[in-house]
Amino acid sequence: MNLVITGSSGFVGTQLTRFLLDAGHEVTGIDALPDKRPSVHPLFQYVQADTTIAGEWQHALKNKDVVINLAGTNIFRRWTKSYKQTIYDSRILTTRHLVEAVSNQ
Repeated sequence: MNLVITGSSGFVGTQLTRFLLDAGHEVTGIDALPDKRPSVHPLFQYVQADTTIAGEWQHALKNKDVVINLAGTNIFRRWTKSYKQTIYDSRILTTRHLVEAVSNQ
């Protein structure tokens, strides 16, 4: 299978990506953070992007079999009014942009 994982640099995303690559699947990871993996896997492609903003990263969803959305700002800090908005945006806007990209294929 050919998969996309948003939030691929997070705790769950890193483990899931490794598992899927070991099983022989092609994985495209999308995350706002720089890729922290020390080695490059031949079946792995990385796209650094802010998924709360529509953009070129959405082209990475073209011809994919599966999209796994794990993107989201860390919830383990003080929830001020502005941080609540950041949490909301990181999940809702990313999901909207994913749906938009998949719908336009």
